[in-house]
Amino acid sequence: MPNTFLGFPVSRARVADIALTTLDNQGGGGGFIAISQVPEYPASYFQTVTGTGSVSQDTEGIWLRTNNTLAGTSRLRRGMQPVAGLMDWDHQREFSILADLRAETSKNGLYWAVMGDWAGSLHVGFRIQAGKLYAAWRGSSVNNSQEIQTLGTGAWSTVKHLKAILFPATKIEFYVDGVLVYTATTDLPTGTTDAEMVLDAYVDNQSWNEHKYFWVCLWGFKQLP
Repeated sequence: MPNTFLGFPVSRARVADIALTTLDNQGGGGGFIAISQVPEYPASYFQTVTGTGSVSQDTEGIWLRTNNTLAGTSRLRRGMQPVAGLMDWDHQREFSILADLRAETSKNGLYWAVMGDWAGSLHVGFRIQAGKLYAAWRGSSVNNSQEIQTLGTGAWSTVKHLKAILFPATKIEFYVDGVLVYTATTDLPTGTTDAEMVLDAYVDNQSWNEHKYFWVCLWGFKQLP
C-alpha cells in the first residue's frame, strides 16, 4: 500500500509518480510547497563537503557520502530565497523525507534531516547518531532532541519515511513511517530566521575512517497559508 507524502500517495518503488519540483504561493497568503524531482541534479542545491565527502546523483535521489577518510562530511541544502520574506515559523509547516541511511561499521556517525538550519539555528526535523533516531528542534539558543527509535548497531542499513509537522505556538508532531512517535510542546521556533531553508541534510563520520551514507530519495516541504 502506498504511503502519503505531503498529501500525495507514493510507494518506495514508484517515487517517480510525483517527480516534480514546485514553488507555488498557495492562495497568496503565505502558503508554499516544494517537492523534489526524481531523479534530481545536485547542482541545484547548496553543497558543502569536507575530507573525501561527496554528493552525487542517482536514478532515484541524491547520495551523500562521507567515504573513509578522517572527518568526512557531506551537506545538502535547499532554500527558497526569492520568497524568504514571506516564509516564517508562524504558519503550519510540514517537512517530509524518504531517506536511505547506512553505516558500514559500528563506529559513531551523525546524520541530520531538517527544515531550517541544524548548525546553530532554528530547525525542525530529525537527527541520527550512533544508530539512534532523535526528534530534533530548536526555537531559541538550545538544540532540543528526544530519542525515538534505535535504527541499528554495528553495520546497519534502513529506509525511513520521516515527517515533522509544526503547529505554531502549540506543538511539533514527529512521525516515522506514518506513525506518530513524539510530540514536542516547548521551545518551538517562531519568526523568520532560516525559515526559507526547506531542506538541510547532512552526514558525518565523526573523525573515523569509516563509510557513512545518506541517500535522499525524496523530500518535500509545505507551509500552509
